[in-house]
Amino acid sequence: MLGPISLIPYQSIACEGRGTYSVSAGKLHLPFINIVTSNGVEKVVEARLQKISDPNTELLFKLTASEIAVPQAQSDVPPCHASYQHDGQIRIPFVYIPEQNVTVTARLKQIPSTQDGLFFDTTNVKSSECSPTDSEVCLPLFPSSKYALFLEKLSFAPEEARYAQEIKQVFDLTVDEMARLRENGFVVTDRLAFEDFSNAYAYIYWKDLPVVITTDSILQAIHKTYDDLLMRLEAKWLAPQLASFLTEVREQVRTDATANTDPELASLYTDLEHYLSIPLALLASDAKSAERPPTAKDYVELALQSNAIGLVTLFGGKRKVDFSLFKPRGHYIKHERLKRYFRAMNWLAHIDFRLVAYDLKGEPQMNVNHIAAAVLLYQAINSANQRTTWQTVDNLITTFVGQSDNMTLSDLERFIADAGIETAGDVFDKSTQLLTLLTSGDYGQQQITGQLLEVAPSHPEPQSRPISFMMLGQRFIIDSYIMGQLVFD
Repeated sequence: MLGPISLIPYQSIACEGRGTYSVSAGKLHLPFINIVTSNGVEKVVEARLQKISDPNTELLFKLTASEIAVPQAQSDVPPCHASYQHDGQIRIPFVYIPEQNVTVTARLKQIPSTQDGLFFDTTNVKSSECSPTDSEVCLPLFPSSKYALFLEKLSFAPEEARYAQEIKQVFDLTVDEMARLRENGFVVTDRLAFEDFSNAYAYIYWKDLPVVITTDSILQAIHKTYDDLLMRLEAKWLAPQLASFLTEVREQVRTDATANTDPELASLYTDLEHYLSIPLALLASDAKSAERPPTAKDYVELALQSNAIGLVTLFGGKRKVDFSLFKPRGHYIKHERLKRYFRAMNWLAHIDFRLVAYDLKGEPQMNVNHIAAAVLLYQAINSANQRTTWQTVDNLITTFVGQSDNMTLSDLERFIADAGIETAGDVFDKSTQLLTLLTSGDYGQQQITGQLLEVAPSHPEPQSRPISFMMLGQRFIIDSYIMGQLVFD
């Protein structure tokens, strides 16, 4: 056993960035430890983890002298060890645990012997004052940034590394690039940029240069594969299927409108034809000359221009729509067919049947015309034998992108059954019952705000999202959901 121990604060600037403990892969890694014995003999040992019961209570380390070599590339760096001296003094650096982002003091409890282990009690510290007791030694608190995991300067000469000359010759590195390489150990330059990882790896292979495979390049390959699959699926199958589906359903709506005898439903049939004709026009190679009702011309123009907020009047109500969202982006700019598909899908994803909306004070207001129109559309899809087509299209998009963040056709079917609706005309006689059912039931309520909503500035609560049915609505994306939780409403 060692005798009484006194503390000398560890303040060596040369050791900045080395006195740290980081937990990874179930192991606790310590810097090399330099032990000076009482007779002046110095030896370097490695601190190996023996037991960790709780990172906030006790850490036990085993010291062994089996590995004493410091990496040769770092031999020119000033020694930066946690120094334990057997002459009555112990120097221990401050402990920073990166994984927990906390800085703690290391309180020395006991040293049975240099071979049996070192015991530390680690405690979170919020001030720079530290009061040791008779049984503990307390280390002063230093700013955690002082012990950041970085070197003050590069510890090796990059130009002397293996294959360095071959790399310099192939890429013809400039004087400035070589200077940055010597300073940082790497250099990034736009002069040598590649369009993607595959081109970069192909060039490196062609030139017989050393290569490192990074995780981001693997992830990029996975993403590129996914993006290519989705793009081909949309262009070759989804776009034609969507056009066929909308055409068949529109024809059925026209047939049903001709047979209709209820005057309250006449305008809703007209609006449904407009609702279906606009995405069909956007899918056409010449959207401006495609078949569509004259009153739908303005909406097609707004979708094609994609640069303004427009007012859409359908199903007896008006709503503001951000048509700038209709501007193709990502892989949708690569082909005209994809651009057309993108605009058509955006119409279906942003023009909702707003069954329940909330006023400026947050009170629910039922839109009976929207509910009746949704029922008419549901019946037309079934009568046209297009339910299977819709389900196939929706399933594919769900697989590749995510579930619809709204009431879907299946949810609408459950709602119609629960409400006992047999015809669209029944909706006008059940307004109170339907409002209660929609606001209390679970029929695919929206989790991400996708519409332009208005709320009174004095209203203390966030605006509730509408209860909307969409035939092929926007998809639930986790990062969009998280972002939505970071704002008031």
